[in-house]
Amino acid sequence: MVVRFFFGLLLLALPALPAAATASLTCTVEDRNLKAELIGNIGSGDGAGIQITAGEIVLKPVRGKYDAMTLPLEAGMVAQFWTLDDELRIGLHLPDKNDRSGYLAILTRLVKGPGDIARYDGRYVLRTNGPKGPHELKGRAKCDAG
Repeated sequence: MVVRFFFGLLLLALPALPAAATASLTCTVEDRNLKAELIGNIGSGDGAGIQITAGEIVLKPVRGKYDAMTLPLEAGMVAQFWTLDDELRIGLHLPDKNDRSGYLAILTRLVKGPGDIARYDGRYVLRTNGPKGPHELKGRAKCDAG
């Protein structure tokens, strides 16, 4: 009886652990070469997990390189992600389509926080390879988490 009472007091004295929170995540790119929208969730803190649940990538035509191509987001396209300090990075393997494959990297840094919405601004790098050889495109990207 005394042991149960002591154990109960010990449990009451332990501090409550913070709950692991998640936030919605939206990343967008819109320029002359690429239109992309990724929708998902991000955990809190360094090394937090990222889950992309929906989205679409539209490669706009590049004269002499390739025609326009639309790629819906599919399970398994997220090859890697990185959340540390003020960095948010996402890497996506693009599925082979029209004899062209690719990799899209979104590289951003936190520019506004810690309010309700954290804004990440940065760039993207898209590398593709196909019958007409390799091609690399770069541009601006942004992500919002909150």
